[in-house]
Formats: sequence, structure tokens, C-alpha cells
Amino acid sequence: MPAGVQPVPTLRGAPVLGAAPALRRDVLGTLERAHREHGAVVRLVAGPPGWRHVLHGVFSPEGVEQVLVDGAGRTSKRSSGYEELRAVLGDGVLTSEGERWRRQRRAVAPALTRRRTTGPYAAAAVEEAQRVAAEWEGPAASGRPVDVHRAMVGFTARFVGRVLLGADVADAVPRLMAVAPDFNREVLRRGQQPHPVPRSWPTPANRRLAAAVAEQRDVVDGLLAQRLARGADGDGGGGEDLLGLLLQGRARGGEDLDDRELADQVLVFLLAGHETTATALALALVELARSPRWQGALQDEVDAVLGDRPPGGADLPRLVLAERVVREVLRLYPSAPAVPRLAPEGLRVCGHDLPPGATVVVSPWVVHRDPALWPHPLRFDPSRFEAALPGGHRCAWFPFGAGPRACVGMQLALAEAVLALATLLRRYRLSTHLDAVPLVAGIALRPDGPLPVRVHRR
Repeated sequence: MPAGVQPVPTLRGAPVLGAAPALRRDVLGTLERAHREHGAVVRLVAGPPGWRHVLHGVFSPEGVEQVLVDGAGRTSKRSSGYEELRAVLGDGVLTSEGERWRRQRRAVAPALTRRRTTGPYAAAAVEEAQRVAAEWEGPAASGRPVDVHRAMVGFTARFVGRVLLGADVADAVPRLMAVAPDFNREVLRRGQQPHPVPRSWPTPANRRLAAAVAEQRDVVDGLLAQRLARGADGDGGGGEDLLGLLLQGRARGGEDLDDRELADQVLVFLLAGHETTATALALALVELARSPRWQGALQDEVDAVLGDRPPGGADLPRLVLAERVVREVLRLYPSAPAVPRLAPEGLRVCGHDLPPGATVVVSPWVVHRDPALWPHPLRFDPSRFEAALPGGHRCAWFPFGAGPRACVGMQLALAEAVLALATLLRRYRLSTHLDAVPLVAGIALRPDGPLPVRVHRR
């Protein structure tokens, strides 16, 4: 071993099976334990000899930067987890690589400009949030709780449908929600296995996953066909939606995405764009309901900024606390709690040499809950974001990833969440009996059951 290079410590596991039982039982708790016992870079060996999956967990901001930013050109999304996603979601901007990814990223970028985020997209977010607020009048009058996760899934799906397709996709939401648990669970399970059985084998798990994927594709293909029938400008609507802009670019000889690529973009943005933001918003509402102090402070800000009118894109710079609430929720509950990469030629991380072909897992969940970075890390405290990130390190908070493969929809998601919170908190006070938030770590973090919150008319 070269001078100055440290061996990577290995997490102690079960005889023969190593870390496999612990990862299966509680993947996030196991990653936290690995960091707590061994530090910034830890080796996790899962499975028996000859049938093993070796992961290298990276749990420090410096290590995250070395993997996702400095190492972006030396790592890829060809890890087993992303290969499973690619098999079911296609080769869209989330999973594609190399020139194909660069071409797709260039194609979608014009749809996510600041002008659109603070203009037509902001207006759509407020309209859809007002729709939720109107639906809550009944529960507010009767005193019955609402499941804020279900409500936010409906809100974000309708919003993303308008941004993607310029259409109301409310009828598709129940179909997507029904298959989401099977999809998340089975894709994660296959991604964790060193040698998953072929998808063509008719096992019960494979049949569940195949049914979920077929339902998702059927929903998306139907929505896509309806949108394509309206043409590039959306029947004279200007084509401000993502698909309209992609079609206009293709008509002008710009980035040429074929019909399959268009479908893959719609599938990725619809699934990833609605479920992740829905979870973040639902958990923000729960945390505010559990914290009268922060709820009151946010309502004071909303009242001062908006008065008697609904919010708009121009208000985003002044809804400072609302954005801090969203950022704090994403610290506590990052949508992608563990992010894999493959290092084909190896990689040096925090003084450790990872071998060629290493699977590297950076974990926002672990970094965001490190008490050395975030005092009292389990406490909901939006004031953390009044100052610079801990140590001034840009990768101390990275719920949208980092480096060139950071989420292209970050600013849109933040604006959507801030405007939704402002719209709902302007109208309602929240309360809940929840002491803890039940979570399940699939491909994305999501609640493990309903999130009941009572809404009270202000």
C-alpha cells in the first residue's frame, strides 16, 4: 500500500452473510452505524463468499465532494442500483450516461429556466395548492384529520403533469400511487443483491415488479399520446410545458430526442418529480404541526409578505423562512438517502484507495445527521440555514446531489414547495398527534403509512 494511504475499515457483520441481514433489516441505520463506528469511509460486505456485494460507504462532506464533484469524470451511474432503475425507467436524464446524458440535459434545460420557474410554473403551483386548500375546508369544519402525504401526492402529481404535459393528470394519480410501494421495494431489493435472479423468471417478486412497471408505462404512454396529439404548441397554448419545449426544439433542429427518449423523460420526471417533493412537503407539514413555534413564525412571515393575497413567483425571494423550512426538512429527510456510483478505475477518497470496480455509496442521510456537523441533528430547526453550511462546505447539505449530475429540477422543486407551504399556511393552522414519522427507505424515502394532520381554519 502506498505511503499515506489508509486501509478501508470494514463494518463487522454476521458470520458468513456479513452486513447483508443488517442492510436488509435497516439500511439507513446500518449506514449510520458504519459511520459512527469507523468514520468517513467504510467497507460493507454483504453476502456469503462467492456471492458477495461489497459497498464503500462515504460519509463526510469532503468525501462526498471527492466522489460527486471532483470524481464525476471517473465515476458512473452503472452501479447495480442504477442498472436496475435503468431497466425499468429507461434511459432518461436520471439514468443515462456520457454524451447521451449531455444531449438530454441540454434538451430539458430550456424548460427549467428561472423565468419559467418564477412565471408560469409558479402560477401553476399556487393554483394547485389553492385546490388542496379548498379540499381541506371539509376536514377543517368537521375536525377529521387529513392524510397530508396523500394530499401532497395529489398536489405534486397535478403540478408536475402541468409542467411536463400542460395537462391535468389527476386521474392517473391513484394508479401511480397503487403501484409505488411494490416498485420502490422491489427495485431497491434487486439493487442490493449481488446477483439478482433474471427479471424474466416468474418469481412472485418479479411478477409484482413487472406489474408495477407495466402500469406505470401504460399511464405514461397514455398521457404522452394525448400530449403528442396536441402538437408542439399545445393547441395554441404556447408549448410552455416540458414536452412542448422538447418538441419545439426537435422541430427547430435542436436536440433530437426520439419518441422513446421522450417517453423516458416523462416517466422519470413524473415519478421522481412528484413523489420526492410530495414526501418533502408532507413531512414539512408534519414537522410544522409538531412545532407551534416554527409554524407561528412561518405564518407571521406569510402574513407580512402576502397580506390578503395568494403568493406568486415574485414573492419567492421574500419567503425566506419558508425556504429554510424546506431546506431543513430535506436535511432531515433527504429524498434519496443513499446515492450509488461505480468507480471503474478506482478512486481515492479521504486518504483511502478504493479498488477498480468499487461500488461507492454517498449518503445524504448520514451526512445530514452527523452531530459533528449539525448540533442536535434530529431536531427540526430551520434557523440552521440562517448561516453558511457547516464548515462552509458545499457538500454538508446535498439532498439534490452535487456536481454535474445534481438534480436538474432543484430550483423548480424548491419553488414549488415554498409556494405550496405559503398557500396552505396562509389559510390553515396545523396540529398532529404524531410523535415520530414512520419511514421506509426505497429508491426514494417515503412515509410508511398515512400522516394524519388536523387542519384548522385561521
